[in-house]
Amino acid sequence: MRPSNRNSGEIARIETELGLAPAPDPLSEAEPARLPTLWTFKSTPPHLSRRELQILHLLADGLTTREIASRSGISFKTAASHRSNILQRFQVNNTTLAVRAAIRFGLIQP
Repeated sequence: MRPSNRNSGEIARIETELGLAPAPDPLSEAEPARLPTLWTFKSTPPHLSRRELQILHLLADGLTTREIASRSGISFKTAASHRSNILQRFQVNNTTLAVRAAIRFGLIQP
């Protein structure tokens, strides 16, 4: 399902900041600047610690911060801090976009 128009602009801005570039869709009749996107990267993925990568995998599995803390044997505040660091390193403002970027960088499998 495609995000609502309200979120599309924010997603496009973040994808641009991450270095994701749109590629033309030859089947589209739209003007070239508005073609659907296929992704290429112009930068390298951010460095994540082993623990941050573990937390990222658990976020991708759909666990909440509280569930991650419980499963990892760390406090809620520590889990929230790791999550916040992950968002900062990917320069995004929500978990969905961080997971999406991690998949595109090949850090996690879809």
